[in-house]
Amino acid sequence: MNYTWEVAIKADKSNIKRENLKYIPTRYGSPYMEVAFEDINARKIEEHTIEVNPLYRFQDIFMDLFDINLQKYCEMREYFFDIFMQYMIQIDLRQGYSKKEYYYKFVLKEILNNFYSKQNIEALKCFNKDEVYLIFCFVIKLYNCGSSLFLFKQIMRTLYKKSIVYASNDYINEYLVYIDKEETEEELKKINFVIGMFLPINFKIHLFWESHFGIIDVNETMKIDEIALF
Repeated sequence: MNYTWEVAIKADKSNIKRENLKYIPTRYGSPYMEVAFEDINARKIEEHTIEVNPLYRFQDIFMDLFDINLQKYCEMREYFFDIFMQYMIQIDLRQGYSKKEYYYKFVLKEILNNFYSKQNIEALKCFNKDEVYLIFCFVIKLYNCGSSLFLFKQIMRTLYKKSIVYASNDYINEYLVYIDKEETEEELKKINFVIGMFLPINFKIHLFWESHFGIIDVNETMKIDEIALF
């Protein structure tokens, strides 16, 4: 990690809130790197205090403020530096935004502002950041093309690699969903969130968790003590 924005991305992937990171100026950093880690090949964030070379990109701004001979107001200058770096990191990360990223932010903001329901806010907390991003990429596709049934199958396969979605032979608005995962309260919230986002309200869904329902002539589904009744 060379730049502070790389540290922020690594924090996201490590489920560390960006605002919990504190950036402080260092006197002993490399002139060729912005972030001053003891191990230049570090791939993980082990400390929440990140030492930064203030002159690497912002020499014109910090050259006088962090002069080595200046001893006064150290705490205040470090506080200002942390605020500045937090702001610049947000600008750095937004420079690569596409329309899809902006749409993602808008839709997520609508849900978090309780435009949908409190249940959806609680369900979102069960997903990790990567899963939330994937879901809302599919939501944007839903707004653009309106093919919710096809997208429902896609998002299920994305979130649950071994899941299978079956269309009922008896009713056109009935689906059977095999998840191949242990049923928990958290997983049920996640599934109900996806169902509510991508399927019409008149659809009936039957969930099968660890055990698949039996299908004649498909040996994998006809194992003794591993068949779900339907």
